[in-house]
Amino acid sequence: MKPTAATPKVILRHCPEYDAQTIRRLVREAMDTLELKPFGRTLVKPNVVSSGPLFEHAHTRAEVVEGVLMAIKDRAGKLDELAVGERCGITIPTRYAFAGAGFDPMLERQGVKRYCSNTKMPRLHIVFGKYAGRIDAKPGEKVVFIGDCAEWKGTIAGESVQIDNVYQARETKNPHEAKHDDIYAKMVTTTAKLAASRGKAVMRMNGCPVSVAEQVLALVSLSGAKNPYFEKSEILKFNKAYLAWRATMAARRLKGQKYQVPGPTRRGDGRPEF
Repeated sequence: MKPTAATPKVILRHCPEYDAQTIRRLVREAMDTLELKPFGRTLVKPNVVSSGPLFEHAHTRAEVVEGVLMAIKDRAGKLDELAVGERCGITIPTRYAFAGAGFDPMLERQGVKRYCSNTKMPRLHIVFGKYAGRIDAKPGEKVVFIGDCAEWKGTIAGESVQIDNVYQARETKNPHEAKHDDIYAKMVTTTAKLAASRGKAVMRMNGCPVSVAEQVLALVSLSGAKNPYFEKSEILKFNKAYLAWRATMAARRLKGQKYQVPGPTRRGDGRPEF
């Protein structure tokens, strides 16, 4: 079935309580209206970031998932497998979050398979800016101080640690002297920082700011996750766009077109009038 084969349809139904049987009926009626009949291997993907007393509203309720599962069974053709799968928030083991959200007895009751697509990640401690509190890092846990304005003094893993604020005021910098590091340069520098901190409890990432790309690269490496830029479904598209951008910038430099032009610049017709 093509997504564009019919006029898009939005179904809104009133459901005042988290009642699995009511949700079952509403979802089944919606599937009837849309003429949907699940078949083969069918996965229900809830949103389970975390759970437990501190995160009571950070997950799809078990009643909602159970109602959907029952509706699928009501409407399904030949199901080879019906399962519930999720990958929870960073450092939160999926099995732990499922248990805290009340999923385990519900999944057993419905007789469906469970897919937990992450393993337990090592605990990390991330510090931005000036922090005066205690850092309870156990042996083997990394503490990462991010940014030039990170500042802390104390003991980590039995060793005295002092992180100084090295922020430089903006007025001391010339924006026309700023240097640009592309994503591959950031991979190299971040990898070097990670290598230098290997075996140490503390890692410092200087910069103002430290780019999102550098933070992602450091965190995926420290947590054992995969590099998102090298994910097989994205690597060709990513590098195609990267090379096109590099070629465009090189062509502009050959034409004498500078990235930054000092002095006043003509503004467009949409400029505000003063």
